[in-house]
Amino acid sequence: MRPILVFIWILAFLAYTHVHALNPYVQSLEDFVIHTLAHKERVVELAVAHLRYLQAKDPGRWGHLSENVVRAQASLHDNPKLEVQNARKLYDYYGLNKNHFSSKEKKIFEEFIAKLEREEKNIRPKFLINSQAYEDLNHIIFIADQVDRGLDPVTREEMGKITRLASTKSYLTSDRAMVLALEKNYWNIIRGHSFFEVKERLPKKAFEIWAEVGRVFEDRSKISICVLGRLSSQVKKAESELLFHHQY
Repeated sequence: MRPILVFIWILAFLAYTHVHALNPYVQSLEDFVIHTLAHKERVVELAVAHLRYLQAKDPGRWGHLSENVVRAQASLHDNPKLEVQNARKLYDYYGLNKNHFSSKEKKIFEEFIAKLEREEKNIRPKFLINSQAYEDLNHIIFIADQVDRGLDPVTREEMGKITRLASTKSYLTSDRAMVLALEKNYWNIIRGHSFFEVKERLPKKAFEIWAEVGRVFEDRSKISICVLGRLSSQVKKAESELLFHHQY
């Protein structure tokens, strides 16, 4: 009987620790941060590609937006997830299928995600553009995020389940043609921004600096985003447009 109990205990322990060591991608908090950075970079590239498709189709409707502004706004996507405390909490959920949560667990998780979404909304400046352009930018970035979430293999690992393609989601029906175009060209658009490509490119000391800055400035952990952001080549491309760095 004892061997069976030991076996059950081992299984429970592995489930509790999410079996991160067996993941082909994210095996540590550092990997999770890199995964988030890579996703951010891909969202930028997909958002720019989306804008190009829209402007080619209807230049009169979409001519009010520039690629630089789209890059600058899209580079702010998921920034709150890179705050040290938020990243650690999100990593605790990594690999767990949220559909299996209890009602209480689901409520706690959803409240946490809602908090991150509010924080992201607050750091996207509105004063550089009018309200219509702001709404258009948010929609373009939302589509880019959905497309990447549907095709990125690391996201499937993160969610603990098979992810659906953006083109199959009912709430994106009106954007389906554009979504399909992005999905068709996805691997060309995001070339150079996969998890392993970003991991290889990021300086070895980047995570140590991020963690240390977050530890020292726990009440101002957004500073850590800047540390990683400046080490991320994608964000550097948008820096000329980021007149709003004072947000941090």
